[in-house]
Amino acid sequence: RETVLMLDAATGKTLWSYTLPGVTTRSGEPPLVFPNGDAVHVVEPLNIGCRLQKLDLVTGKPSWARPPLLAVAHLDPSGWHAADGTLYHASGRHLSAWSLADGKSLWKSPLAGDGPWRVERSSR
Repeated sequence: RETVLMLDAATGKTLWSYTLPGVTTRSGEPPLVFPNGDAVHVVEPLNIGCRLQKLDLVTGKPSWARPPLLAVAHLDPSGWHAADGTLYHASGRHLSAWSLADGKSLWKSPLAGDGPWRVERSSR
């Protein structure tokens, strides 16, 4: 079973857990987890792409009844970054961005070359 846990840093006790839904649709890869303000976002790898889910930071309960499906091939952690309410992903020849508030696509921009890519925040 694929489970995301929120642990108390001082005690190591589990505060909540979230088990990824479905069995036959999952790819077998571990999910990516991005904290963001009052939420935790989880990119769930499926055999048809990836699903983006928003979890409540305190309870771990899913916030979206119909989480969006992202058309991405794999979850190389270096190609993902979350900042300022936006989730970024670079893969192949594109950099894509999604809103972490509602999971909607914000934009997609071409990149020069195939990568591999690493997405990081810059002070510029």
